[in-house]
Amino acid sequence: MYRIGCCFYNKGETIHTENSYKYGLNSFKTIVENNGFKTEKVWTDP
Repeated sequence: MYRIGCCFYNKGETIHTENSYKYGLNSFKTIVENNGFKTEKVWTDP
């Protein structure tokens, strides 16, 4: 068992470190505006 800070982990135990989400432009703009922000510029892949 290993200690990192206040947490203990077993050898070989996995640690979830990231969630990745993909949104269409309209969905993204809706989320942004509903949370008090404004979309000024957007870059996308061709």
